[in-house]
Amino acid sequence: MSLFSSGDINGEFMNDLNRIQCAIDFIEKNLKNDLSYVMIAKRAFFSQWHFQRVFHILVDETVGDYIRKRRLTSAAKDLIKSKSKIIEIAFDYGYDAPESFTRAFKNYFGITPSAFRKKEGSTLFFEKINIYEQIKIYERTGAMLEPKIVTKDEFMIVGAELRVKNQDGENFAEIPKFWSDFLNKNRFDEIPNVVKNNISYGICCDCDPDESTFSYIIAQEVSSLETIPEGMIGRVIPKAEYLVFTAKGSIPDDLQETIKQIYGTWLPNSKYRHAGTPDFELYDCHRMGEHSSEVDVYIPIKEK
Repeated sequence: MSLFSSGDINGEFMNDLNRIQCAIDFIEKNLKNDLSYVMIAKRAFFSQWHFQRVFHILVDETVGDYIRKRRLTSAAKDLIKSKSKIIEIAFDYGYDAPESFTRAFKNYFGITPSAFRKKEGSTLFFEKINIYEQIKIYERTGAMLEPKIVTKDEFMIVGAELRVKNQDGENFAEIPKFWSDFLNKNRFDEIPNVVKNNISYGICCDCDPDESTFSYIIAQEVSSLETIPEGMIGRVIPKAEYLVFTAKGSIPDDLQETIKQIYGTWLPNSKYRHAGTPDFELYDCHRMGEHSSEVDVYIPIKEK
């Protein structure tokens, strides 16, 4: 039987939360089996690119980190409850050698598997995520978003590109640093033919599902792509209908909370889904303050 055979799951009627929980349940049942991003995304009825991005937003872990932490936690429980040899447990959870298992286990728990088996006292484990409980907590604490729907015509941008590895949490953290370096070098001053000097963009586009990468571009809208500064790129962003949400507060923390609410509560309960074209943040210097700011988040949409 195929891993993906399931008579009770229909992708046409599952919302994003159901799909992510389906992926989490699938991971849990296969902690001792080979797991690939393609396999899990297919199970959740997502494209590989969109699955990894939504998973990271809703779970606060990349897919790879989540699998690693769940496997190590399950292995730790096996050390306590079973009499299996450490080498057997290592092989059970996909480690090619006991040395690599010991190294990963110690990096996570701060103690070797053999010492862990002998220790007394409780351990804080990384338990399986229930996405619905996470969203309920957010719904109780977060403010209700009130988006507007706008149609934006095709426009051109020029800016600097960062290629991000979608399953690598450290690379996600590189985006704020990318902004800081760009601003410190005054790179906006290099961009010619700018339409509005006070408006800038943070654009997500050019995803490569096979490599699990996407581009994050810091840019400004321009009237021409004839002149592009060295080290920068130009793009044409297609006409699209967008949901526009306004994130208020500090950047990047409150911006990330807004994005989490968009994907975790608003989109799953609406008649829309992400259209698959570039989405972006729009920054207006007139709404940026020392302690608080407002950023518009543009999500391209189509009806489900």
